[in-house]
Amino acid sequence: MHAPAPVLEVSGLSHRARNGDVLIDDISFAVSRGSILAIAGPNGAGKSTLLRLISGLGELRPGQVRLNGRDLSRLPARERAKDVAFVGQLESPDGRLRLEDYVALGRLPLRGELPEQDHRDAVANALRATQMERFADAPFGRLSGGERQRAHIARAIAQNPKLLFLDEPTNHLDPDAKGKILSLIVGLGITVVLIVHEIALIPEFATQVAVLEQTRLRAFGSADDVLTPQLIRDVFGVELIQVRHPSEARTLSVLDIPISRNTNH
Repeated sequence: MHAPAPVLEVSGLSHRARNGDVLIDDISFAVSRGSILAIAGPNGAGKSTLLRLISGLGELRPGQVRLNGRDLSRLPARERAKDVAFVGQLESPDGRLRLEDYVALGRLPLRGELPEQDHRDAVANALRATQMERFADAPFGRLSGGERQRAHIARAIAQNPKLLFLDEPTNHLDPDAKGKILSLIVGLGITVVLIVHEIALIPEFATQVAVLEQTRLRAFGSADDVLTPQLIRDVFGVELIQVRHPSEARTLSVLDIPISRNTNH
């Protein structure tokens, strides 16, 4: 049997800033259909640049990104929006906008092609999937940080995308909200590529991991294969400690982050 074709293929991808600085350097990998790929790396490694490029939001020079075997750069924006959804860090809609109306913005690429009832059903399904239906009439500005992140994801999945890109979806959220967002992502059942800073959480939800270091791809593969204590030490400069869960048959990953204490008073 042949392995299924990857939904996303990245080949020889590089990118430079206008001043010539290298932002991404010769990166290649493939994402399996239905996978959750976590992109990790130190600040300045190129994570956000990579995410924007592989989602079609930047010019590829050089390199190639293929979505379901098709060159992403050659897909018209409207057609690309039918397959790809992107949630960035700077999503800031008008606070007076009703949540339901905000989520409905995800249907814009499909307007005029489907009956109105299909659009209403898609919005209702997105609100239900993110457990936000009770806030449908609420102004966006009254939502909490975790609720706003769920709203952004609801708008994205209202597109019915085949591939969802998320730029640090758990950033600035408390631990409980982070867990709920990651649980939501796992339950979507579609291919997801996201940037994550919480390295210790990655084995709990991701099926694939890409670790960037100084604009290059240091490692790619399953979380168990990639996130070794040695790699974490080399790339992030901290120790990874793995301990048995006290009440479940699984291993927990803990980062030992050193804190300097000034003992001179």
